[in-house]
Amino acid sequence: EVVSMFLVLERNNSTQSIRIKPSFYVVSLGVLMFLFLRLQVQLLIVIFDQTHTSVEKSTKHFTRQHLLPLPPKLPLSSFGPKRRIDLHKYTVRVYSRNRPRTLRVTLNHLRTCSSVEQIQVVWPEAHGVAPDWLLRMDTRVVVEQHPDNSLNAKFTLLKEPPTAAVLSQDDDLFRTCEAMEAGFALWSLNPTRMVGYDPRKHILDDQVDEDGQKKWGYSYLEHQLKNQYSFALTRFAFLHKNYLHNYARHIPATIRQTVEQQLNCEDIAMAFLVAYHTNGKAALLADRWALEESVVEVTSSIPIAEVGYHLEIRNDCVDSFADTFQLKDKLGLTEYVHKHSNRTDWFHCGAND
Repeated sequence: EVVSMFLVLERNNSTQSIRIKPSFYVVSLGVLMFLFLRLQVQLLIVIFDQTHTSVEKSTKHFTRQHLLPLPPKLPLSSFGPKRRIDLHKYTVRVYSRNRPRTLRVTLNHLRTCSSVEQIQVVWPEAHGVAPDWLLRMDTRVVVEQHPDNSLNAKFTLLKEPPTAAVLSQDDDLFRTCEAMEAGFALWSLNPTRMVGYDPRKHILDDQVDEDGQKKWGYSYLEHQLKNQYSFALTRFAFLHKNYLHNYARHIPATIRQTVEQQLNCEDIAMAFLVAYHTNGKAALLADRWALEESVVEVTSSIPIAEVGYHLEIRNDCVDSFADTFQLKDKLGLTEYVHKHSNRTDWFHCGAND
Protein backbone atom coordinates (compact mmCIF):
# COMPACT_ATOMS: atom_id res chain seq x y z
CA GLU A 1 0.00 0.00 0.00
CA VAL A 2 2.81 2.44 0.76
CA VAL A 3 4.51 1.66 -2.52
CA SER A 4 1.31 2.05 -4.55
CA MET A 5 0.98 5.62 -3.32
CA PHE A 6 4.01 6.55 -5.35
CA LEU A 7 3.15 4.75 -8.57
CA VAL A 8 1.93 6.97 -11.36
CA LEU A 9 0.15 5.32 -14.25
CA GLU A 10 0.32 7.02 -17.64
CA ARG A 11 -1.51 5.83 -20.71
CA ASN A 12 0.27 6.29 -24.06
CA ASN A 13 -2.24 5.27 -26.76
CA SER A 14 -2.89 1.58 -26.05
CA THR A 15 0.33 1.12 -24.15
CA GLN A 16 0.29 1.31 -20.35
CA SER A 17 3.55 2.28 -18.71
CA ILE A 18 4.59 2.79 -15.12
CA ARG A 19 6.98 5.49 -14.00
CA ILE A 20 8.36 5.36 -10.47
CA LYS A 21 9.18 8.70 -8.90
CA PRO A 22 12.54 9.13 -7.13
CA SER A 23 10.79 9.54 -3.74
CA PHE A 24 9.83 5.87 -3.97
CA TYR A 25 13.43 4.78 -3.42
CA VAL A 26 13.84 6.92 -0.32
CA VAL A 27 10.66 5.69 1.31
CA SER A 28 11.35 2.06 0.34
CA LEU A 29 14.79 2.25 1.89
CA GLY A 30 13.29 3.70 5.04
CA VAL A 31 10.71 0.92 5.22
CA LEU A 32 13.40 -1.73 4.77
CA MET A 33 15.55 -0.13 7.47
CA PHE A 34 12.55 -0.01 9.80
CA LEU A 35 11.78 -3.66 9.23
CA PHE A 36 15.44 -4.59 9.69
CA LEU A 37 15.73 -2.65 12.95
CA ARG A 38 12.49 -4.15 14.21
CA LEU A 39 13.83 -7.65 13.49
CA GLN A 40 17.08 -6.80 15.28
CA VAL A 41 15.21 -5.55 18.34
CA GLN A 42 13.07 -8.70 18.48
CA LEU A 43 16.19 -10.84 18.15
CA LEU A 44 17.91 -8.93 20.96
CA ILE A 45 14.86 -9.39 23.18
CA VAL A 46 14.93 -13.15 22.62
CA ILE A 47 18.68 -13.29 23.31
CA PHE A 48 18.25 -11.18 26.44
CA ASP A 49 15.46 -13.40 27.78
CA GLN A 50 17.49 -16.55 27.20
CA THR A 51 20.64 -15.03 28.68
CA HIS A 52 18.79 -13.65 31.68
CA THR A 53 17.24 -17.03 32.41
CA SER A 54 20.59 -18.77 32.01
CA VAL A 55 22.43 -16.23 34.16
CA GLU A 56 19.77 -16.35 36.84
CA LYS A 57 19.94 -20.15 36.91
CA SER A 58 23.74 -20.16 36.89
CA THR A 59 23.84 -17.49 39.59
CA LYS A 60 21.70 -19.60 41.90
CA HIS A 61 23.92 -22.61 41.21
CA PHE A 62 27.08 -20.52 41.64
CA THR A 63 25.83 -18.95 44.84
CA ARG A 64 24.87 -22.28 46.34
CA GLN A 65 28.09 -24.06 45.52
CA HIS A 66 30.82 -21.50 45.24
CA LEU A 67 30.06 -18.45 47.36
CA LEU A 68 29.67 -20.30 50.64
CA PRO A 69 32.83 -19.85 52.74
CA LEU A 70 34.90 -23.03 52.67
CA PRO A 71 37.51 -24.12 55.22
CA PRO A 72 41.05 -22.94 54.50
CA LYS A 73 43.17 -25.68 52.96
CA LEU A 74 45.60 -27.26 55.41
CA PRO A 75 49.25 -27.03 54.28
CA LEU A 76 51.13 -30.30 54.05
CA SER A 77 53.67 -28.96 56.54
CA SER A 78 50.97 -29.04 59.23
CA PHE A 79 50.91 -32.86 59.06
CA GLY A 80 54.54 -33.39 60.01
CA PRO A 81 57.22 -34.09 60.99
CA LYS A 82 55.98 -36.63 63.48
CA ARG A 83 57.17 -36.73 67.04
CA ARG A 84 58.28 -40.03 68.55
CA ILE A 85 54.94 -40.53 70.28
CA ASP A 86 53.08 -40.07 66.98
CA LEU A 87 54.90 -43.05 65.48
CA HIS A 88 53.69 -45.47 68.13
CA LYS A 89 50.61 -44.06 69.87
CA TYR A 90 47.20 -42.66 69.04
CA THR A 91 44.24 -41.09 70.84
CA VAL A 92 40.77 -42.66 70.80
CA ARG A 93 37.84 -40.27 70.84
CA VAL A 94 34.54 -41.91 71.85
CA TYR A 95 31.21 -40.16 71.51
CA SER A 96 28.71 -41.28 74.13
CA ARG A 97 25.07 -40.36 74.33
CA ASN A 98 23.79 -41.43 77.67
CA ARG A 99 24.48 -45.12 77.04
CA PRO A 100 26.60 -45.98 80.08
CA ARG A 101 26.47 -49.76 79.64
CA THR A 102 27.72 -49.76 76.05
CA LEU A 103 30.26 -47.07 76.88
CA ARG A 104 31.65 -49.06 79.79
CA VAL A 105 32.07 -52.21 77.69
CA THR A 106 33.82 -50.25 74.93
CA LEU A 107 36.15 -48.41 77.31
CA ASN A 108 37.15 -51.59 79.13
CA HIS A 109 38.25 -53.04 75.81
CA LEU A 110 40.13 -49.92 74.67
CA ARG A 111 42.14 -49.90 77.92
CA THR A 112 43.64 -53.25 76.91
CA CYS A 113 45.20 -51.87 73.71
CA SER A 114 48.81 -50.86 74.32
CA SER A 115 49.02 -48.28 71.50
CA VAL A 116 46.19 -46.18 72.93
CA GLU A 117 47.78 -43.16 74.61
CA GLN A 118 44.58 -41.48 75.70
CA ILE A 119 40.81 -42.09 75.55
CA GLN A 120 38.70 -38.95 75.23
CA VAL A 121 35.03 -39.45 76.09
CA VAL A 122 32.66 -36.85 74.65
CA TRP A 123 29.84 -36.56 77.17
CA PRO A 124 26.98 -34.07 76.49
CA GLU A 125 25.89 -32.30 79.68
CA ALA A 126 22.31 -32.35 78.38
CA HIS A 127 22.16 -35.93 79.69
CA GLY A 128 23.38 -35.03 83.14
CA VAL A 129 26.72 -35.12 84.87
CA ALA A 130 29.06 -37.93 83.84
CA PRO A 131 28.83 -40.91 86.23
CA ASP A 132 31.43 -41.34 88.95
CA TRP A 133 32.70 -44.64 87.57
CA LEU A 134 33.61 -42.85 84.34
CA LEU A 135 35.33 -39.93 86.05
CA ARG A 136 37.43 -42.31 88.18
CA MET A 137 38.06 -45.04 85.62
CA ASP A 138 41.65 -44.54 84.51
CA THR A 139 44.25 -41.81 84.14
CA ARG A 140 44.17 -42.46 80.39
CA VAL A 141 40.42 -41.74 80.26
CA VAL A 142 39.63 -38.04 79.89
CA VAL A 143 36.02 -36.84 79.97
CA GLU A 144 34.94 -33.84 77.90
CA GLN A 145 31.61 -32.53 79.17
CA HIS A 146 30.02 -30.57 76.33
CA PRO A 147 27.27 -28.04 77.05
CA ASP A 148 25.03 -29.12 74.18
CA ASN A 149 23.81 -32.31 72.57
CA SER A 150 25.09 -31.58 69.07
CA LEU A 151 26.84 -34.34 67.14
CA ASN A 152 29.31 -31.63 66.08
CA ALA A 153 30.83 -32.21 69.52
CA LYS A 154 32.43 -35.35 68.14
CA PHE A 155 34.94 -33.12 66.40
CA THR A 156 35.04 -30.20 68.84
CA LEU A 157 38.16 -30.61 70.94
CA LEU A 158 37.95 -29.27 74.47
CA LYS A 159 41.20 -31.03 75.34
CA GLU A 160 44.13 -31.26 72.95
CA PRO A 161 44.92 -34.86 71.98
CA PRO A 162 48.46 -35.86 73.01
CA THR A 163 49.00 -37.55 69.61
CA ALA A 164 48.59 -36.55 65.97
CA ALA A 165 46.43 -39.58 65.18
CA VAL A 166 42.88 -39.68 66.49
CA LEU A 167 40.65 -42.73 66.23
CA SER A 168 37.07 -41.46 66.10
CA GLN A 169 34.52 -44.05 67.15
CA ASP A 170 31.02 -44.48 68.52
CA ASP A 171 30.39 -46.04 71.89
CA ASP A 172 28.34 -49.00 70.68
CA LEU A 173 31.06 -50.95 68.89
CA PHE A 174 34.72 -51.88 69.11
CA ARG A 175 37.30 -53.82 67.14
CA THR A 176 40.22 -55.96 68.20
CA CYS A 177 43.43 -54.21 69.13
CA GLU A 178 45.09 -55.88 66.14
CA ALA A 179 42.48 -54.43 63.78
CA MET A 180 43.10 -50.98 65.24
CA GLU A 181 46.85 -51.45 64.76
CA ALA A 182 46.29 -52.29 61.08
CA GLY A 183 44.46 -49.03 60.52
CA PHE A 184 46.97 -47.01 62.51
CA ALA A 185 49.89 -48.46 60.53
CA LEU A 186 48.27 -47.41 57.26
CA TRP A 187 47.43 -43.96 58.63
CA SER A 188 51.05 -43.47 59.75
CA LEU A 189 52.11 -43.76 56.11
CA ASN A 190 49.31 -41.43 54.95
CA PRO A 191 48.62 -38.84 57.69
CA THR A 192 46.67 -36.51 55.36
CA ARG A 193 44.07 -39.19 54.65
CA MET A 194 41.23 -40.73 56.57
CA VAL A 195 41.64 -44.45 57.19
CA GLY A 196 38.22 -46.00 57.66
CA TYR A 197 36.57 -49.33 58.37
CA ASP A 198 33.05 -48.66 57.10
CA PRO A 199 33.01 -47.83 53.37
CA ARG A 200 29.99 -46.10 51.87
CA LYS A 201 29.06 -44.91 48.40
CA HIS A 202 27.29 -41.96 46.83
CA ILE A 203 24.78 -42.92 44.14
CA LEU A 204 22.69 -40.99 41.63
CA ASP A 205 19.19 -40.47 42.96
CA ASP A 206 15.99 -40.51 40.91
CA GLN A 207 15.31 -36.91 41.94
CA VAL A 208 16.80 -33.89 40.15
CA ASP A 209 17.91 -30.54 41.55
CA GLU A 210 16.85 -27.09 40.34
CA ASP A 211 19.51 -27.27 37.62
CA GLY A 212 18.08 -30.47 36.18
CA GLN A 213 20.99 -32.57 37.46
CA LYS A 214 20.42 -35.86 39.25
CA LYS A 215 20.86 -35.57 42.99
CA TRP A 216 23.34 -37.67 44.94
CA GLY A 217 22.13 -40.21 47.44
CA TYR A 218 23.58 -42.32 50.25
CA SER A 219 24.17 -46.04 49.85
CA TYR A 220 25.23 -48.78 52.22
CA LEU A 221 23.36 -51.75 50.72
CA GLU A 222 25.43 -54.50 49.14
CA HIS A 223 23.47 -54.56 45.86
CA GLN A 224 24.04 -50.82 45.48
CA LEU A 225 27.69 -50.78 46.51
CA LYS A 226 28.66 -53.24 43.76
CA ASN A 227 32.23 -53.52 45.08
CA GLN A 228 32.64 -49.73 45.05
CA TYR A 229 32.85 -46.96 47.64
CA SER A 230 33.65 -43.25 47.72
CA PHE A 231 33.95 -42.38 51.42
CA ALA A 232 34.07 -43.95 54.88
CA LEU A 233 32.20 -43.26 58.10
CA THR A 234 33.76 -41.80 61.24
CA ARG A 235 32.02 -44.26 63.54
CA PHE A 236 35.42 -45.98 63.41
CA ALA A 237 38.16 -44.11 61.51
CA PHE A 238 41.64 -42.66 61.96
CA LEU A 239 42.13 -38.94 61.32
CA HIS A 240 44.81 -36.36 61.89
CA LYS A 241 43.78 -34.07 64.74
CA ASN A 242 44.18 -31.10 62.35
CA TYR A 243 40.94 -32.13 60.68
CA LEU A 244 39.09 -31.93 63.99
CA HIS A 245 40.40 -28.40 64.53
CA ASN A 246 39.49 -27.50 60.96
CA TYR A 247 35.97 -28.87 61.39
CA ALA A 248 35.33 -27.08 64.68
CA ARG A 249 36.60 -23.72 63.43
CA HIS A 250 35.71 -23.64 59.76
CA ILE A 251 32.97 -26.11 58.82
CA PRO A 252 30.38 -24.17 56.74
CA ALA A 253 27.51 -22.88 58.86
CA THR A 254 24.88 -24.62 56.73
CA ILE A 255 26.49 -28.00 57.41
CA ARG A 256 26.88 -27.30 61.13
CA GLN A 257 23.21 -26.33 61.37
CA THR A 258 22.08 -29.43 59.48
CA VAL A 259 24.00 -31.69 61.87
CA GLU A 260 22.55 -29.89 64.90
CA GLN A 261 18.97 -29.88 63.68
CA GLN A 262 18.86 -33.41 62.26
CA LEU A 263 21.04 -35.12 64.87
CA ASN A 264 22.64 -36.84 61.92
CA CYS A 265 25.24 -36.61 59.13
CA GLU A 266 28.28 -35.45 61.12
CA ASP A 267 30.15 -38.49 59.77
CA ILE A 268 29.34 -37.50 56.17
CA ALA A 269 30.40 -33.93 56.91
CA MET A 270 33.82 -35.00 58.19
CA ALA A 271 34.32 -37.53 55.38
CA PHE A 272 33.60 -34.83 52.78
CA LEU A 273 35.77 -32.30 54.63
CA VAL A 274 38.75 -34.66 54.32
CA ALA A 275 37.88 -35.35 50.67
CA TYR A 276 37.80 -31.58 50.08
CA HIS A 277 41.29 -31.22 51.54
CA THR A 278 42.63 -34.16 49.49
CA ASN A 279 41.12 -33.01 46.19
CA GLY A 280 38.38 -35.62 46.10
CA LYS A 281 40.38 -38.72 47.01
CA ALA A 282 38.44 -41.56 48.59
CA ALA A 283 39.27 -42.56 52.15
CA LEU A 284 41.83 -45.31 52.60
CA LEU A 285 40.60 -48.56 54.13
CA ALA A 286 42.22 -50.78 56.71
CA ASP A 287 42.94 -54.42 55.83
CA ARG A 288 39.86 -56.27 54.70
CA TRP A 289 40.01 -58.75 57.57
CA ALA A 290 40.04 -55.81 59.97
CA LEU A 291 36.94 -54.37 58.32
CA GLU A 292 34.85 -57.50 58.06
CA GLU A 293 36.02 -59.90 60.75
CA SER A 294 36.97 -57.81 63.76
CA VAL A 295 33.95 -55.72 64.76
CA VAL A 296 31.90 -56.29 67.89
CA GLU A 297 28.70 -54.27 68.20
CA VAL A 298 27.27 -53.62 71.64
CA THR A 299 23.50 -53.50 71.43
CA SER A 300 21.58 -50.60 72.89
CA SER A 301 17.99 -49.38 72.85
CA ILE A 302 19.13 -45.77 72.41
CA PRO A 303 20.44 -45.03 68.89
CA ILE A 304 22.61 -42.03 68.14
CA ALA A 305 20.35 -40.86 65.30
CA GLU A 306 16.87 -40.65 66.84
CA VAL A 307 15.20 -38.63 64.08
CA GLY A 308 12.91 -40.53 61.68
CA TYR A 309 13.41 -40.84 57.94
CA HIS A 310 17.05 -41.67 58.55
CA LEU A 311 17.90 -42.62 54.97
CA GLU A 312 16.11 -39.63 53.46
CA ILE A 313 18.05 -37.30 55.74
CA ARG A 314 21.34 -38.87 54.77
CA ASN A 315 20.46 -38.70 51.08
CA ASP A 316 19.95 -34.95 51.44
CA CYS A 317 23.19 -34.60 53.41
CA VAL A 318 25.26 -36.39 50.77
CA ASP A 319 23.82 -34.22 48.00
CA SER A 320 24.01 -30.84 49.73
CA PHE A 321 27.39 -31.42 51.41
CA ALA A 322 28.92 -32.52 48.09
CA ASP A 323 27.60 -29.31 46.55
CA THR A 324 28.99 -27.18 49.36
CA PHE A 325 32.45 -28.76 49.21
CA GLN A 326 32.42 -28.71 45.37
CA LEU A 327 33.01 -32.47 45.20
CA LYS A 328 30.55 -33.54 42.53
CA ASP A 329 33.15 -33.30 39.78
CA LYS A 330 35.97 -34.66 41.96
CA LEU A 331 34.81 -37.44 44.26
CA GLY A 332 34.85 -40.64 42.23
CA LEU A 333 34.11 -44.27 42.94
CA THR A 334 36.89 -46.63 44.03
CA GLU A 335 37.05 -50.41 43.83
CA TYR A 336 36.67 -52.08 47.21
CA VAL A 337 38.16 -55.53 46.56
CA HIS A 338 40.75 -55.48 43.77
CA LYS A 339 39.79 -58.45 41.63
CA HIS A 340 42.47 -57.98 38.98
CA SER A 341 45.52 -57.40 41.14
CA ASN A 342 48.21 -59.41 42.91
CA ARG A 343 47.04 -58.21 46.27
CA THR A 344 45.91 -60.75 48.84
CA ASP A 345 42.23 -60.03 49.20
CA TRP A 346 42.09 -60.26 52.97
CA PHE A 347 44.98 -57.89 53.55
CA HIS A 348 44.45 -55.06 51.10
CA CYS A 349 41.39 -53.30 49.80
CA GLY A 350 40.23 -49.87 48.78
CA ALA A 351 42.12 -46.94 47.30
CA ASN A 352 45.73 -47.39 46.15
CA ASP A 353 46.70 -43.73 46.48
